[in-house]
Amino acid sequence: MLKYRLISGFTMGAIILSSLLIEGLATAIIFSVLCLFAMSGGLKEFFQMTEKIGLKGFSRMSMFVGCLAICSIAVPNLFNLDHNMPFFELLTIIFIIFGFLRVFNEDEHKNGLTKLFVSIAGLIYIGWTLSFIAQIYFFDGTEMLGRYLVLYLVAVTKFSDIGAFFTGTISSKVLPSGNHKIAPKLSPGKSWEGFIGGIAASVCVALFLRDFLGEKLYIDGSEFLTLEIAIITGTVFATLGFIGDVAESALKRASGMKDSGSFIPGMGGVLDVVDSLTLVSPLFYCLLVTVKN
Repeated sequence: MLKYRLISGFTMGAIILSSLLIEGLATAIIFSVLCLFAMSGGLKEFFQMTEKIGLKGFSRMSMFVGCLAICSIAVPNLFNLDHNMPFFELLTIIFIIFGFLRVFNEDEHKNGLTKLFVSIAGLIYIGWTLSFIAQIYFFDGTEMLGRYLVLYLVAVTKFSDIGAFFTGTISSKVLPSGNHKIAPKLSPGKSWEGFIGGIAASVCVALFLRDFLGEKLYIDGSEFLTLEIAIITGTVFATLGFIGDVAESALKRASGMKDSGSFIPGMGGVLDVVDSLTLVSPLFYCLLVTVKN
């Protein structure tokens, strides 16, 4: 399993890095396609799990709205169009209106309302949160700043997973009584030792990228990622990434699924990969907007 996890990780890492480190319209389009894939795949797996719980949703309509939200962010930036409208909010309102129209046509209104509310939950949990990754990427149009910000976001968050995995694995073998589980019934693999190791890894990566990228992470010519901010973001990203991971674990546990899917060898489904980014992305975008304004 570790072998396939490493192969999948390096392959995805190479594709993502190429779209983040190489400037140009082609790589911006590649990144947009990756966002569409994460959005549609994440929503599809979400509805597969809720259906196993007994809660169906309007999956196709939700996936369409989620992908349309990504396109509404990417297309104006790719072609230098005016895009000062809250597209996702408008799409969500339209979705709710059409959702209620579908509810009225259902023979059993209770089932229709359940589908609508589950769909709204999926759009918020997956669609709304992941759309911020595209917002960050196009933070300054198709210039390089947004690409480096996404690199910082993904690297700092995902290295928490890596640090937690190896720290938890080693501590379980080294400590006499094994490591200390955080939520053994919900996610047996999560331990306090792994959690601390994940935070340490995220902080180290945050400090490294701050020094390595330097002025490439400046906003409007000013440094916002100070030493203190790097340490804070490393700690917060790791913590929120852990909460996002546990939230998905709860969903998998309730649906009786080990992984959200089987698309990525060694890693499971799309949602298994992006779950830690769901809470981090909106917070990081809010930080960037606050700094810029």
